[in-house]
Amino acid sequence: MGKSDTAGRPLRVGPLLGLRSLAELQNMDDSGWERLLGELLARPASASVWEAVYALFASWPEGSRKSAAVARTELHLEAWDEALRSASAGDVDLFEAGSLSSLATLVRRIEIHRRVTQGSNELEAVARSPRAERLTQLDIGASEIHSFSWRQAVTSEFLAGLTSVSVRGTVLTTDDLNCLFNESSWSKLVTLRLINVCARPRALEYTSAVSPFPQLRTVDLSRNHFGNEGGRALLHAPWLASVESLVLRDNGLSAKFLTELLDAKLGAPLKVLEVGQKGISAAAWEQLQRLAQTHAVVLGS
Repeated sequence: MGKSDTAGRPLRVGPLLGLRSLAELQNMDDSGWERLLGELLARPASASVWEAVYALFASWPEGSRKSAAVARTELHLEAWDEALRSASAGDVDLFEAGSLSSLATLVRRIEIHRRVTQGSNELEAVARSPRAERLTQLDIGASEIHSFSWRQAVTSEFLAGLTSVSVRGTVLTTDDLNCLFNESSWSKLVTLRLINVCARPRALEYTSAVSPFPQLRTVDLSRNHFGNEGGRALLHAPWLASVESLVLRDNGLSAKFLTELLDAKLGAPLKVLEVGQKGISAAAWEQLQRLAQTHAVVLGS
Protein backbone atom coordinates (compact mmCIF):
# COMPACT_ATOMS: atom_id res chain seq x y z
CA MET A 1 0.00 0.00 0.00
CA GLY A 2 1.09 3.57 -0.60
CA LYS A 3 2.27 5.84 2.20
CA SER A 4 3.16 9.52 2.12
CA ASP A 5 6.28 11.29 3.15
CA THR A 6 6.38 14.66 4.91
CA ALA A 7 5.98 16.42 1.55
CA GLY A 8 2.76 14.52 0.85
CA ARG A 9 4.37 12.50 -1.97
CA PRO A 10 2.76 9.06 -2.44
CA LEU A 11 5.05 6.09 -1.93
CA ARG A 12 4.63 2.50 -3.18
CA VAL A 13 6.48 1.05 -0.23
CA GLY A 14 5.44 -2.62 -0.46
CA PRO A 15 8.08 -3.94 -2.89
CA LEU A 16 10.77 -1.70 -1.33
CA LEU A 17 10.37 -2.35 2.39
CA GLY A 18 12.73 -5.29 2.35
CA LEU A 19 15.43 -3.00 1.00
CA ARG A 20 14.89 0.17 3.02
CA SER A 21 12.92 1.10 6.12
CA LEU A 22 9.75 3.15 5.81
CA ALA A 23 11.49 6.11 7.44
CA GLU A 24 14.34 5.92 4.91
CA LEU A 25 11.93 5.74 1.99
CA GLN A 26 9.94 8.69 3.30
CA ASN A 27 13.05 10.85 3.45
CA MET A 28 14.89 9.58 0.38
CA ASP A 29 16.67 12.14 -1.80
CA ASP A 30 17.80 11.74 -5.42
CA SER A 31 21.11 10.15 -4.38
CA GLY A 32 19.26 7.64 -2.22
CA TRP A 33 16.94 6.66 -5.04
CA GLU A 34 19.93 6.28 -7.37
CA ARG A 35 21.74 4.00 -4.94
CA LEU A 36 18.65 1.86 -4.42
CA LEU A 37 18.10 1.63 -8.16
CA GLY A 38 21.69 0.49 -8.66
CA GLU A 39 21.18 -2.30 -6.12
CA LEU A 40 18.05 -3.48 -7.90
CA LEU A 41 19.53 -3.44 -11.40
CA ALA A 42 22.49 -5.50 -10.17
CA ARG A 43 20.08 -8.37 -9.52
CA PRO A 44 18.97 -10.96 -12.12
CA ALA A 45 15.81 -10.14 -14.05
CA SER A 46 12.65 -11.30 -12.26
CA ALA A 47 9.07 -10.26 -11.59
CA SER A 48 9.97 -9.16 -8.05
CA VAL A 49 12.85 -6.97 -9.25
CA TRP A 50 10.56 -5.41 -11.86
CA GLU A 51 7.92 -4.66 -9.22
CA ALA A 52 10.55 -2.99 -7.05
CA VAL A 53 11.95 -0.93 -9.96
CA TYR A 54 8.43 0.11 -10.91
CA ALA A 55 7.62 1.06 -7.31
CA LEU A 56 10.86 3.01 -7.04
CA PHE A 57 10.12 5.20 -10.04
CA ALA A 58 6.48 5.59 -9.01
CA SER A 59 7.69 6.95 -5.65
CA TRP A 60 10.60 9.08 -6.88
CA PRO A 61 9.54 12.73 -7.44
CA GLU A 62 9.90 14.13 -10.94
CA GLY A 63 13.16 15.88 -11.73
CA SER A 64 16.18 15.86 -14.03
CA ARG A 65 17.99 13.13 -12.10
CA LYS A 66 14.95 10.89 -12.15
CA SER A 67 14.56 11.46 -15.91
CA ALA A 68 18.19 10.53 -16.48
CA ALA A 69 17.74 7.42 -14.33
CA VAL A 70 14.66 6.39 -16.34
CA ALA A 71 16.69 6.65 -19.57
CA ARG A 72 19.55 4.58 -18.13
CA THR A 73 17.16 1.99 -16.77
CA GLU A 74 15.38 1.66 -20.08
CA LEU A 75 18.67 0.73 -21.73
CA HIS A 76 19.46 -1.76 -18.96
CA LEU A 77 16.07 -3.46 -19.26
CA GLU A 78 16.40 -4.05 -23.00
CA ALA A 79 17.98 -7.42 -22.21
CA TRP A 80 14.95 -8.49 -20.14
CA ASP A 81 12.03 -10.62 -21.26
CA GLU A 82 9.45 -8.03 -22.28
CA ALA A 83 6.66 -10.01 -20.59
CA LEU A 84 8.21 -9.12 -17.22
CA ARG A 85 7.89 -5.40 -17.91
CA SER A 86 4.16 -5.37 -17.30
CA ALA A 87 1.75 -2.84 -15.80
CA SER A 88 -1.96 -2.73 -15.10
CA ALA A 89 -4.10 0.04 -16.50
CA GLY A 90 -5.73 0.15 -13.07
CA ASP A 91 -2.53 1.61 -11.64
CA VAL A 92 -2.90 5.37 -11.20
CA ASP A 93 0.88 5.82 -11.38
CA LEU A 94 0.82 4.70 -15.00
CA PHE A 95 -1.15 7.78 -16.04
CA GLU A 96 -0.68 11.52 -15.78
CA ALA A 97 -3.01 14.25 -17.01
CA GLY A 98 -5.04 11.86 -19.18
CA SER A 99 -1.99 10.31 -20.83
CA LEU A 100 0.78 7.88 -19.92
CA SER A 101 3.29 9.00 -17.28
CA SER A 102 7.08 8.87 -17.65
CA LEU A 103 6.97 5.52 -15.84
CA ALA A 104 5.31 4.02 -18.91
CA THR A 105 8.49 4.36 -20.97
CA LEU A 106 9.85 1.37 -19.03
CA VAL A 107 6.73 -0.73 -19.63
CA ARG A 108 6.37 -3.13 -22.56
CA ARG A 109 3.08 -4.83 -21.68
CA ILE A 110 -0.12 -3.13 -20.51
CA GLU A 111 -3.05 -5.12 -19.18
CA ILE A 112 -6.59 -3.79 -19.04
CA HIS A 113 -8.36 -6.39 -16.91
CA ARG A 114 -11.79 -6.25 -15.29
CA ARG A 115 -12.07 -2.53 -16.02
CA VAL A 116 -15.81 -2.43 -16.64
CA THR A 117 -16.29 1.32 -16.29
CA GLN A 118 -12.78 2.66 -16.89
CA GLY A 119 -11.41 0.34 -19.58
CA SER A 120 -12.38 2.55 -22.52
CA ASN A 121 -10.88 5.69 -21.01
CA GLU A 122 -7.67 3.86 -20.14
CA LEU A 123 -7.34 2.39 -23.63
CA GLU A 124 -7.81 5.84 -25.16
CA ALA A 125 -5.19 7.33 -22.83
CA VAL A 126 -2.72 4.65 -23.93
CA ALA A 127 -3.58 5.10 -27.61
CA ARG A 128 -3.00 8.85 -27.69
CA SER A 129 0.26 8.85 -25.74
CA PRO A 130 3.64 9.08 -27.50
CA ARG A 131 5.01 7.19 -24.49
CA ALA A 132 3.20 4.09 -25.80
CA GLU A 133 5.52 3.86 -28.81
CA ARG A 134 7.66 1.09 -27.31
CA LEU A 135 4.82 -1.07 -26.06
CA THR A 136 4.89 -4.54 -27.61
CA GLN A 137 2.05 -6.29 -25.79
CA LEU A 138 -1.54 -5.28 -25.06
CA ASP A 139 -3.89 -7.54 -23.09
CA ILE A 140 -7.58 -6.73 -22.60
CA GLY A 141 -9.73 -9.00 -20.47
CA ALA A 142 -13.26 -8.92 -19.09
CA SER A 143 -13.58 -5.19 -19.75
CA GLU A 144 -16.12 -3.01 -21.51
CA ILE A 145 -14.43 -1.33 -24.46
CA HIS A 146 -16.46 1.13 -26.54
CA SER A 147 -16.10 1.00 -30.32
CA PHE A 148 -14.68 4.54 -30.44
CA SER A 149 -11.97 3.60 -27.94
CA TRP A 150 -11.16 0.39 -29.80
CA ARG A 151 -10.77 2.32 -33.06
CA GLN A 152 -8.49 4.84 -31.36
CA ALA A 153 -6.20 1.99 -30.27
CA VAL A 154 -6.32 -0.01 -33.50
CA THR A 155 -5.42 3.01 -35.64
CA SER A 156 -3.01 4.68 -33.21
CA GLU A 157 0.40 5.52 -34.65
CA PHE A 158 1.82 5.14 -31.13
CA LEU A 159 0.77 1.48 -30.94
CA ALA A 160 2.25 0.47 -34.27
CA GLY A 161 5.00 -1.47 -32.48
CA LEU A 162 2.64 -4.01 -30.90
CA THR A 163 3.65 -7.61 -31.61
CA SER A 164 1.08 -9.31 -29.37
CA VAL A 165 -2.57 -8.41 -28.74
CA SER A 166 -4.89 -10.50 -26.59
CA VAL A 167 -8.59 -9.79 -26.03
CA ARG A 168 -10.55 -12.15 -23.77
CA GLY A 169 -14.11 -12.05 -22.49
CA THR A 170 -14.69 -8.64 -24.07
CA VAL A 171 -17.30 -8.09 -26.77
CA LEU A 172 -15.99 -6.94 -30.14
CA THR A 173 -18.71 -5.91 -32.56
CA THR A 174 -18.76 -6.47 -36.31
CA ASP A 175 -17.55 -2.90 -36.77
CA ASP A 176 -14.74 -3.48 -34.25
CA LEU A 177 -13.49 -6.52 -36.19
CA ASN A 178 -13.91 -4.69 -39.47
CA CYS A 179 -11.69 -1.92 -38.11
CA LEU A 180 -9.10 -4.42 -36.85
CA PHE A 181 -8.73 -6.26 -40.14
CA ASN A 182 -9.09 -3.31 -42.50
CA GLU A 183 -7.71 -0.20 -40.76
CA SER A 184 -5.19 -1.47 -38.21
CA SER A 185 -1.79 0.12 -37.67
CA TRP A 186 -0.65 -3.09 -35.92
CA SER A 187 1.30 -4.41 -38.90
CA LYS A 188 3.99 -5.97 -36.67
CA LEU A 189 1.61 -8.38 -34.93
CA VAL A 190 3.04 -11.85 -34.42
CA THR A 191 0.40 -13.09 -31.96
CA LEU A 192 -3.33 -12.31 -32.01
CA ARG A 193 -5.76 -13.80 -29.50
CA LEU A 194 -9.47 -13.00 -29.75
CA ILE A 195 -10.96 -15.38 -27.18
CA ASN A 196 -14.64 -15.27 -26.27
CA VAL A 197 -15.20 -11.91 -27.96
CA CYS A 198 -18.56 -12.91 -29.51
CA ALA A 199 -17.12 -12.99 -33.04
CA ARG A 200 -19.98 -14.11 -35.25
CA PRO A 201 -19.90 -15.43 -38.85
CA ARG A 202 -20.98 -12.12 -40.36
CA ALA A 203 -18.23 -10.33 -38.47
CA LEU A 204 -15.62 -12.82 -39.65
CA GLU A 205 -16.50 -12.18 -43.29
CA TYR A 206 -14.60 -8.91 -42.98
CA THR A 207 -11.41 -10.81 -42.29
CA SER A 208 -11.26 -12.35 -45.74
CA ALA A 209 -10.53 -9.26 -47.81
CA VAL A 210 -7.13 -8.02 -46.71
CA SER A 211 -3.84 -9.15 -45.14
CA PRO A 212 -2.85 -6.48 -42.62
CA PHE A 213 -0.52 -8.66 -40.51
CA PRO A 214 2.30 -10.07 -42.68
CA GLN A 215 4.27 -11.30 -39.65
CA LEU A 216 1.36 -13.06 -37.92
CA ARG A 217 2.33 -16.52 -36.64
CA THR A 218 -0.05 -17.40 -33.77
CA VAL A 219 -3.84 -16.94 -33.77
CA ASP A 220 -6.32 -18.01 -31.08
CA LEU A 221 -10.04 -17.61 -31.81
CA SER A 222 -11.31 -19.96 -29.11
CA ARG A 223 -14.75 -19.86 -27.50
CA ASN A 224 -16.49 -17.73 -30.11
CA HIS A 225 -18.95 -20.49 -31.08
CA PHE A 226 -19.11 -19.29 -34.68
CA GLY A 227 -19.63 -22.79 -36.12
CA ASN A 228 -18.79 -24.00 -39.59
CA GLU A 229 -20.20 -20.84 -41.15
CA GLY A 230 -17.71 -18.69 -39.29
CA GLY A 231 -14.94 -21.18 -39.95
CA ARG A 232 -15.53 -21.00 -43.68
CA ALA A 233 -15.36 -17.21 -43.53
CA LEU A 234 -11.83 -17.70 -42.21
CA LEU A 235 -10.86 -20.50 -44.54
CA HIS A 236 -9.31 -18.36 -47.24
CA ALA A 237 -8.42 -15.31 -45.17
CA PRO A 238 -5.10 -13.96 -46.52
CA TRP A 239 -3.86 -13.09 -43.03
CA LEU A 240 -4.03 -16.77 -42.05
CA ALA A 241 -1.60 -17.70 -44.82
CA SER A 242 1.42 -16.97 -42.60
CA VAL A 243 0.04 -18.56 -39.41
CA GLU A 244 1.94 -21.47 -37.88
CA SER A 245 -0.25 -22.06 -34.81
CA LEU A 246 -4.05 -21.80 -35.01
CA VAL A 247 -6.35 -22.39 -32.01
CA LEU A 248 -10.09 -22.81 -32.68
CA ARG A 249 -11.37 -24.54 -29.55
CA ASP A 250 -15.06 -24.34 -28.58
CA ASN A 251 -16.35 -23.05 -31.88
CA GLY A 252 -18.67 -25.94 -32.79
CA LEU A 253 -16.62 -26.99 -35.82
CA SER A 254 -17.49 -30.30 -37.47
CA ALA A 255 -15.08 -33.01 -38.57
CA LYS A 256 -16.07 -32.31 -42.18
CA PHE A 257 -15.10 -28.67 -41.90
CA LEU A 258 -11.83 -29.49 -40.14
CA THR A 259 -11.00 -31.80 -43.03
CA GLU A 260 -11.59 -28.88 -45.40
CA LEU A 261 -9.37 -26.67 -43.24
CA LEU A 262 -6.50 -29.15 -43.18
CA ASP A 263 -6.69 -29.65 -46.94
CA ALA A 264 -6.89 -25.89 -47.55
CA LYS A 265 -3.72 -25.31 -45.51
CA LEU A 266 -1.72 -27.85 -47.55
CA GLY A 267 1.55 -26.16 -48.49
CA ALA A 268 1.01 -23.36 -45.94
CA PRO A 269 3.26 -22.97 -42.87
CA LEU A 270 0.60 -24.29 -40.44
CA LYS A 271 2.31 -26.54 -37.89
CA VAL A 272 -0.16 -26.71 -34.99
CA LEU A 273 -3.97 -26.80 -35.07
CA GLU A 274 -5.84 -26.99 -31.76
CA VAL A 275 -9.56 -27.48 -32.11
CA GLY A 276 -10.87 -29.60 -29.24
CA GLN A 277 -12.58 -32.94 -29.68
CA LYS A 278 -15.99 -31.91 -28.34
CA GLY A 279 -18.78 -33.05 -30.69
CA ILE A 280 -16.42 -35.16 -32.83
CA SER A 281 -16.61 -38.95 -32.66
CA ALA A 282 -13.57 -41.01 -31.79
CA ALA A 283 -13.49 -42.49 -35.30
CA ALA A 284 -13.70 -39.07 -36.99
CA TRP A 285 -10.99 -37.74 -34.68
CA GLU A 286 -8.71 -40.60 -35.60
CA GLN A 287 -9.23 -39.84 -39.30
CA LEU A 288 -8.43 -36.17 -38.67
CA GLN A 289 -5.25 -37.16 -36.85
CA ARG A 290 -4.12 -39.22 -39.82
CA LEU A 291 -4.89 -36.38 -42.23
CA ALA A 292 -3.02 -33.92 -40.04
CA GLN A 293 0.03 -36.19 -40.01
CA THR A 294 -0.11 -36.34 -43.80
CA HIS A 295 0.09 -32.54 -43.85
CA ALA A 296 2.78 -32.48 -41.13
CA VAL A 297 0.40 -30.67 -38.75
CA VAL A 298 0.13 -31.40 -35.04
CA LEU A 299 -3.59 -31.70 -34.25
CA GLY A 300 -4.33 -30.95 -30.61
CA SER A 301 -7.44 -31.09 -28.51
